[in-house]
Amino acid sequence: MIQNRRFSTSLSILLGLLLAAAMGCSGTGSGGDGGLDGQDAGPGVCIRDNSERRPATPAEWQLTVGGEPLSDFICPRNDYDYYWFNLSSSTGTILELELANNVALSPVDYCYAIYFVDAQQQERLVGSLCDHDGTNGVTDLVGRHYINTAGNYFVDVYDEGTDDEDANNGYAISINMTDDPDANEINNSPPTATAISDGQSIRGYISYLGDQDWFRVEAGAGDEILRLDLTSREAGPVDLRYEVFESDGTTLVNTGSQFDGMSAPADMHDVLSLGGQGTYYVLITDIDHDDAELEVGYDLQVRLDQEPDVRDRGGSSNDTWEQATEITSGQLVDDAYLASRADQDWYRIVSPYNTTDADPDLIEVELIVHNDSRVGPAVDLIVADPRYSCTQATDCGLLAWECSGDSECGADCMNAQCPSHECVAHEGHCKGSGACLPRDAGETAFGCGITSLIMQGVEWGEGGNHKHLHTVAPMYGKVYFIKVRDYFGTQLDADHAYSLRVTVHDELDLHEPNGLYLPYVTNQQEEATRSWNHSQARAASCSDNGTAVTCTLDGYLSFRGDQDWFVLDIPHETKSTPPQPQMPACDAENPCQNGTTCTDGHCLCANDDDCSPPHWTCDAGACVEQEVADTAVDWGLTFDYSFSGKASVEVYYEMYLGERRRTGFCATPGSSSHDSACNRNSTSGTVTSSGGECVYMCGEYHSGRPVYLRVMHYDRKEYDYSASGKYALAVTAVRECPQECSYCMPEVVDYACPNPVNPNPGAEEDE
Repeated sequence: MIQNRRFSTSLSILLGLLLAAAMGCSGTGSGGDGGLDGQDAGPGVCIRDNSERRPATPAEWQLTVGGEPLSDFICPRNDYDYYWFNLSSSTGTILELELANNVALSPVDYCYAIYFVDAQQQERLVGSLCDHDGTNGVTDLVGRHYINTAGNYFVDVYDEGTDDEDANNGYAISINMTDDPDANEINNSPPTATAISDGQSIRGYISYLGDQDWFRVEAGAGDEILRLDLTSREAGPVDLRYEVFESDGTTLVNTGSQFDGMSAPADMHDVLSLGGQGTYYVLITDIDHDDAELEVGYDLQVRLDQEPDVRDRGGSSNDTWEQATEITSGQLVDDAYLASRADQDWYRIVSPYNTTDADPDLIEVELIVHNDSRVGPAVDLIVADPRYSCTQATDCGLLAWECSGDSECGADCMNAQCPSHECVAHEGHCKGSGACLPRDAGETAFGCGITSLIMQGVEWGEGGNHKHLHTVAPMYGKVYFIKVRDYFGTQLDADHAYSLRVTVHDELDLHEPNGLYLPYVTNQQEEATRSWNHSQARAASCSDNGTAVTCTLDGYLSFRGDQDWFVLDIPHETKSTPPQPQMPACDAENPCQNGTTCTDGHCLCANDDDCSPPHWTCDAGACVEQEVADTAVDWGLTFDYSFSGKASVEVYYEMYLGERRRTGFCATPGSSSHDSACNRNSTSGTVTSSGGECVYMCGEYHSGRPVYLRVMHYDRKEYDYSASGKYALAVTAVRECPQECSYCMPEVVDYACPNPVNPNPGAEEDE
């Protein structure tokens, strides 16, 4: 915004008299309005004043440097008031123009524009300023403009939209001149840029509206970085901005801004990698070119140092995949730097195994930055999509992966569907990396790059240290790119090297991939997106002896976020119950009730009330069961599990029916507090209904749905890819509902299985 200051004494007095004169006019009187025009008939009645547009120079409309303010009204609509002044070459370099009124509410949005007219009557705009809302307070426009030519200047005063007037409240206008405190002027273009040398500090000022201060620095070698410090000693009205350009003066290297100069002194620092030797330019401005000041100023210092990262020297860098640094499995890189703003280091590794999308391996990444570093480290993995070929980068704005917003958690779940963690909703596809990458070591096949942010922040840090990141991820292709960067792209460290080690391991889990890799998915997203994994589920080995079905499975939770999904071949079956007589036994000590007769040791019935309702009736003296509809076969379950891997891995088994969760069963209840104690890291055990648990599968809920079993660590953060980290599980399903379970007894709970009154209790969940 413009700089505000207090009215001068003479300006306040003048505006007060102007207002009093206007209020004293009658509606029909001939008195003037107190302004130069002297023709207004009274408040609310205007006649256009007699000011004349340039090049006229009437004495009554002349502004004088340091002289008394002139006053007038913007009245009627579309009114322009024309002023002029003359400057000699010795009057100073900064013109200060003040345009003000003294009321907080006026319909006029005051503006002024200054023009210079040369000897050939060609006019040039010097500068302008507007109060864009006259109703939000007193107008006090103070504009400073650079003047370096003697002659006549002209000022237009008007309403911004030329659609408002104010016959009751006038304005006052005055000018003054002062010397420019900036000793570097004129330096408002690359040809006039001020030279600044290595280590030099220069004081400058944004001393007038639209001021541009250009500086040039000479880089003598091709391996240098530019350190830039832009500071101010106090807060001030100018919102400082810097831009660094290459030798053409237009190609931007980087920029930075202080968005509110009044909030605190400026304190900006940058380190930029220079593409080679030659001239570089630094431009200092106010962000919106609408503020200036003559007292505070700024200090600019530049330093030239050798680029600390050897991979970014010699006019090249590893900032792109084409220039990625080749590394081998297990190699330690300990001399790399994120030395300049937005620096990102690319590395390329080729798997020593026969790694494919259908037969993945593991990639382990460890990154350590110095504890004193400002960098917030992050690592991306980039691999070519094997399902989508490309010939150029423009093919790769979108991936073949589809994403949709039909899940319960909206955009979060849409993004979770994508390996790039970003769904382009209106396209229904995941965002691509914009790079066409090689899929094989010989670079004969190419696919669009899939970028996955695999770690950043304390959750990925060893011991909660976000400066030491470590993770293992699935590796789906022969060629992988690793990108190291600051997470927000704002921090850098030219003083401390980071270390990186990338190791490829042979994946021992022969069932992979049998789940989607979602390293950043939240618990809410995981629940809402669970059905995506079903297409990845592998068939467990199942056998059926007519009484029981036994399914075995094994695998490894070998990387962070690993979910192993299996489908169990437990069939959906039905059974029917034929009518059976119900004849209560009786003898002399146990007579029949309800007056019925005891015959041959059994009671005869007289009517339906003598039989057990509601499914039994009296037929020829015998209670007979009504025809019962077919009911689904229920399954009593036993789970035998084993795991002898890392103690921190709590293997979590859970069974699902169909698209959504149908059972509350967890195969390894134990002492852990997680999720109703549904996980265990003991070496082996058995879970069955005889242990006080109720482990069964309701046939009515089964109802032909696929039976899935998921294995994972409780919160998906722990993993064990070693040979000792193998888990194994045997699921035995016996064709019966365990009688130890109250859930299997209709006389105990009305939703029990079997329950012919409610033959398909899970049907509503499929809707």
